[in-house]
Amino acid sequence: MGDGGKLTTNDDTNPGFISIDCGAAHDYVDKDTGIWYQTDTNFVETGTNSTVLPTINFDYPYFGGLLNTLRSFPEGKMNCYTLKPKQGKNHTYLIRAYFAYGNYDGKNQTPTFDLYLGVNHWDTVYVRNNNDYHITEIIHTPTTNTIHVCLVKTVVGVPFISALELRPLSDAIYQTSSPSQSLLINRRRFDFASTSSARHSRYKDDIYDRIWFKFSYTYWINGDIDSDPASTNGSYKLPTEVLKSAGQSFNLSYPIVFDYDFAMIDLDRSSDYYVYFHFLEIQKLPQGQKE
Repeated sequence: MGDGGKLTTNDDTNPGFISIDCGAAHDYVDKDTGIWYQTDTNFVETGTNSTVLPTINFDYPYFGGLLNTLRSFPEGKMNCYTLKPKQGKNHTYLIRAYFAYGNYDGKNQTPTFDLYLGVNHWDTVYVRNNNDYHITEIIHTPTTNTIHVCLVKTVVGVPFISALELRPLSDAIYQTSSPSQSLLINRRRFDFASTSSARHSRYKDDIYDRIWFKFSYTYWINGDIDSDPASTNGSYKLPTEVLKSAGQSFNLSYPIVFDYDFAMIDLDRSSDYYVYFHFLEIQKLPQGQKE
């Protein structure tokens, strides 16, 4: 609720956001992010609401509020959520889905199923155990005003979903080389060399609500730096938390290397990949020298 008993809405707090806590009993404002979450009542017509077992302790409890409830779909081969962003078609959106099994059905059997964006396969969802969760993101520029996120039953178990989010992005960022490539699946987003004790950062520091996971390496020197976000952000609007830290090698014998295996990124050799690096000068150069 807002001041004076006025009901807080998505438009009041996070313009353009669609934030769905699947299986939740009521709408609410998340105390950590300030994001207004809705129940999924107005987005899907099928399925059953459930709560994870109270004895479950998720391995990474950063999204615990979103992971406590879910909606499962024991009936039908395909069940879909319908999203209607206010910006409409031909705009770029980040869409993120969360899955936490939490042994909600008491069977100790984690399912495997497919996730689709319209007719396009987005991801295969597999949660390793009761305490684990899966998050998947996709960047999409729809050609219609309606977006369908669908869960498709395969050979193992009942599909379910814990939360679903849509965030408007600038149309100038994360562009592909071909208009036909309207789907970009995000494999990982890292905040290098952060000295923060938090394991991730997101909204409100990031106005697009991108989730940045902390990443460092043994042979890096980590440290906070004095940066001016206004002069370095550009269209990507990198969050202050990400810009204020950087890593450098101890010496020339230890170059900075980004290892996909170490970062636990599985690469599909049949796919095209886009890698976005953001660089910032961390040393003040002597007068007359340039970067």
